Amino acid sequence: MKSVMAVLERGYTLIEILIVMVIISIVAMTAVLSIHVNDNRRLSALAHEIANLISLTEEEALLRPAVLAFVPSQQGFGFVKYDNDKHQWQALLQKPLDTHVLPNDIELILKIHDKVVPVDSAPQLIFSTNGDITPFIILLGIKDKPSHYQITGESNGEIRVETTHTE
Repeated sequence: MKSVMAVLERGYTLIEILIVMVIISIVAMTAVLSIHVNDNRRLSALAHEIANLISLTEEEALLRPAVLAFVPSQQGFGFVKYDNDKHQWQALLQKPLDTHVLPNDIELILKIHDKVVPVDSAPQLIFSTNGDITPFIILLGIKDKPSHYQITGESNGEIRVETTHTE
């Protein structure tokens, strides 16, 4: 009994404390890396989803035929159709070209001619009935951090998704 009490009074050795600190740092590093990888996967999936929706909108404009547009908003983005009879834009309500809500930590920036398009403004990314689109860049990333993905659209309808930032 006396030897057990002597060990308890003695405390921990420096080696024991260092081993515990190494284990804690490995667990913390693993958690941080998994969070970063999950954010990157989530952004990648979202960037490709937006690119696919834009390609679908191009095809839809040709098939309807109708002038369609991509519109960023405070909560996300949506697609609209120009009504020739009423001379105004109307929101598309059928999936998948309805309104899309982005998670609160995701930021979407639309650029036309190297100028940022304000959210909730008049449609500027236009898909015409002959297959032409307004050249654009969409930047996608976590708010208050550099953008991770760039979706680029050329006037001939070519859409590309590129990684713009790596940590």
